[in-house]
Amino acid sequence: MLALLMGIITGLRRLGWSVPQPHPYLFQWHGALMVGGFLGTLIGLERAVALRQYWAYLAPISSACSVILLLFNQPRSALLSLFVASLALIAIYWTMWRHHRTLFILLMEIGAVCWLLGSGLWVFDAGLFSPLIYNGVYCWMAFALLTIVGERLELNRLFHFTFTAQWWLWTSVGAVLGGLFILLAGIEESARMVSGGMLLIAFWLLRYDLARYMLRQRGLTRFIGWSLVSGYLWLGVSGTIGLLTGYLQGGALYDATVHAFFVGFVFAMIFGHAPVIFPAVLGIPIPYRPHFYMHLMLLHCSLLVRIVGDAIDMLVLRQWGGLLNAAAILLFLLNTMLAAIEGTRISHASRRR
Repeated sequence: MLALLMGIITGLRRLGWSVPQPHPYLFQWHGALMVGGFLGTLIGLERAVALRQYWAYLAPISSACSVILLLFNQPRSALLSLFVASLALIAIYWTMWRHHRTLFILLMEIGAVCWLLGSGLWVFDAGLFSPLIYNGVYCWMAFALLTIVGERLELNRLFHFTFTAQWWLWTSVGAVLGGLFILLAGIEESARMVSGGMLLIAFWLLRYDLARYMLRQRGLTRFIGWSLVSGYLWLGVSGTIGLLTGYLQGGALYDATVHAFFVGFVFAMIFGHAPVIFPAVLGIPIPYRPHFYMHLMLLHCSLLVRIVGDAIDMLVLRQWGGLLNAAAILLFLLNTMLAAIEGTRISHASRRR
């Protein structure tokens, strides 16, 4: 939660909003806070709880420590902590692979290796605005993408995919990984290959993931379905922009590409899975409530404003879109907390009976 809040504050500061932060340079580490500190800790904690081995908690503990180190203006140590966290996550997936040799675990393992590569580029590069840093962002995008796709395959493992579906998926994943490898070798034009692979994966998810069947259900299942489908659409938007523009180092279209992915795609996945994953990790019931649609709709509407601002290069739209992005995430936390309090109260009442 601290990583998320600091990530929101630094993101607003980067957009030009005057918000207080612990030290003047923290805004430079917005990506490390959001991807490593928040998302890395969330994924690491989820997998450590599932593995049920104490050493596995090294992954979320290390990524959480990076947040504290950044708050004390120790960026090099913080990035090394993220590097350790990615190594620990690789070890977690390797342990899972030894017991269950499934393709979705292999996919998530490769995603963790991408996180390791991205963190390594940030650790061993001194300049915040060098090409290596932007290559690291592509690696982090691959980490989030392959982790989410792997988790969707894990949840859909009872569903039989045709040969065409399997060929489509692994060709798309191969395009992302192949393009990333060529990009790291110094050929910047291969960024279009990475984005093209992302676009193909978005189409694959819309076509074959069970989310489209969930839209026909009611209650929590339908909410999860809408969250997933809307996220897949933003993944397609990010891939399309990247395919058309190629390799970018900052600027409005870079902002659109990165935030269509991390805000539109990744946070839609978090919104949809939170009522299921948070109770499993925290042991706190979070009953579904219809007002969950409020933070989901605000997220997408505000992101649309931001993307339009990027497209026409209008700073005020980008700033207000970013501010409303932050409001949507805070509303999500509030709604989740209120649902958790209500769920805990109902649970205690039922035990008394």
